[in-house]
Order: sequence, then structure tokens, then C-alpha cells
Amino acid sequence: MWTAIPGGGKIQSGTSFATPYISVLIGLDIAQGARPDPDRLRKKMRKRIIDLGNYGRDTTFGYGLVNRKPVCMD
Repeated sequence: MWTAIPGGGKIQSGTSFATPYISVLIGLDIAQGARPDPDRLRKKMRKRIIDLGNYGRDTTFGYGLVNRKPVCMD
């Protein structure tokens, strides 16, 4: 994930960067009417994953990239 740092930016990774990103995506789903049920939300999120690297979960990419269509909210 491209992140701001003093004097510019750089690519960083890890759960501390992934967690807020995934939290926002889940929040958008709930705001658009999805039931706040963890199992249903996980299932919905898994359908959006683009597997990167070795097939399945791996130590470099985790489960992969979550692909979500842009959404505009009023």
C-alpha cells in the first residue's frame, strides 16, 4: 500500500495497513444494507479476492487483493 511518510511516500505492507482497508470495505457493505453478520461478510469478501502469488493463502500476499468496485455515497 502506498503510504505517506515525511518527505514523500513509500510502499508498505502488513496487517497494520491491511486492517483499516478491509474495515472500510466491510463498513461500506454494512452502510449499503448488508447484515452485520461476520460469517456472511467474510463470505462476501472472499468472493472479491484476487489471488496473488502461490495459490491460496501465502506468507507474502495473505489471501490476495480484495477487489471492490468503487462506490459513491451521498
